Amino acid sequence: MLKMLFINHYCLQLGDAKKAASCAYTFLEYNPDHVLMTSYLERYVATPGNDPKDIVSLDQKKYQELYIRAIGLHQRSEYAEECRVVEEVIEGYLEAEEDCKILCEDFSPQRIWTRDFPAVATAQNLPRACEANQSFLLLVPDDADMWHNQAFYAQLPNVEEAWFKAREARVSPKCGRMVAFSAGPENLHGVLPVERGRRCALALWFTLDPKYRERDMEFASHVLRRAAPQRRRSTSPPGGTRGDAGTSHESALKHGARARLSDEL
Repeated sequence: MLKMLFINHYCLQLGDAKKAASCAYTFLEYNPDHVLMTSYLERYVATPGNDPKDIVSLDQKKYQELYIRAIGLHQRSEYAEECRVVEEVIEGYLEAEEDCKILCEDFSPQRIWTRDFPAVATAQNLPRACEANQSFLLLVPDDADMWHNQAFYAQLPNVEEAWFKAREARVSPKCGRMVAFSAGPENLHGVLPVERGRRCALALWFTLDPKYRERDMEFASHVLRRAAPQRRRSTSPPGGTRGDAGTSHESALKHGARARLSDEL
């Protein structure tokens, strides 16, 4: 779509307002909220002598054009012609699908990714190469090429074991941003794809790494442990039945913990 911005600019400079308007229309198909392109298109339509029918999508496939034509035929109740056009739509769509499959056949994104990593090693940056290797294996643990690369890096002279550590990345969550999603074998239940307008929940991540110690939880546990003797002293009231003592014990436990927590804070 960035290409459409440049074409629109050059068409305006060359005085080809019709093609510039078509570029703006094509861009707005994918970016409907773009203010600048919207103003270009409105200016063209408002200019006397310009016909809005000349504006076409430059990124539209043949079967898409036929589909739009079929909708018009249906609205005009021209059902016989509509049936003929719809058959062309289906044939065009299936042909486009087959072309896509042929172009994508035997395509492996992992092979393209692995070609990027030797560039780091070739630049004599072995720490970064080892880090990239481990980061890739973290996402694709069964990649044979990456395991061979790891063995190759490990036998090089002066290579340190600390270099073989995946790169840490951080994403700041906010409302409307999905940090991660997976429906792979690690899930114990089915997960539907998260679509726009639907809510999603992030799973909790637990670790025993000291770097991620829960300081607040440790502080709360410490406060409760210090409050325990006071709770025990409060469990034996001067009078009353055993049922009353149980009630007093529960009340003292709550109030004692709250009082101690207030003192600590």
